[in-house]
Amino acid sequence: MSQLTCPRCENSQPLQTARQFRGKSYEAICTRCGQYFFGSLIVISFERTEKDTALEIVYYEWDMLNFTFERLQKGKSGVLQVDWNLLIEGFLVHARNLIRFFSGREHRSDKGDVSTADPEVWARRKLTENEIKTIQAPALLLEDEHFQKISRYLQHCTIYRLTPADWQLEKMHSQIAAILKSFEAAFPRVGKPEMALMAIESDSNSTATLTVGPPIVEV
Repeated sequence: MSQLTCPRCENSQPLQTARQFRGKSYEAICTRCGQYFFGSLIVISFERTEKDTALEIVYYEWDMLNFTFERLQKGKSGVLQVDWNLLIEGFLVHARNLIRFFSGREHRSDKGDVSTADPEVWARRKLTENEIKTIQAPALLLEDEHFQKISRYLQHCTIYRLTPADWQLEKMHSQIAAILKSFEAAFPRVGKPEMALMAIESDSNSTATLTVGPPIVEV
């Protein structure tokens, strides 16, 4: 086939020719960025990281929570309002998912839920008394404090969104991190963190305190 220039990274080196990639046939794959093509037409794939186990779902939620938190810690300077909104909303969605997983409240096996209410699905055993004390019990308190509020503002359109929320993201992150520490000791991660896979550098020295208002759109 003729040489192509990747429109994504502008790589002009010869591209790998036809092969199977994730179970699909493509005419070319960029040797630099991995984007795949049909001829000269770029194929955009909207996929999140593949997960092989239910446990990977939990750590994916944690990694994405950390990613949004660290980006928010860098401050709003130079960030578009829509991107700032997206970071806040992303943080809250992943926080909500983790809180519900750890608490196990309103678990629905028939709906495919994964939570500490039925750990045999993902851990092949029941929680110990200490795990219930250090993971499930504190998460139930976080449910009472955060879950309904996040749901009202993000799950669907509600009248509550007209009132400023004043999200205490630093406090929320610290609370979830304490539970995650106990969870990780009991159910260790297998594989690299999401942020390592994305090769994103973070500034661990930031000490900014986060108190942010509700997502807004400038007009």
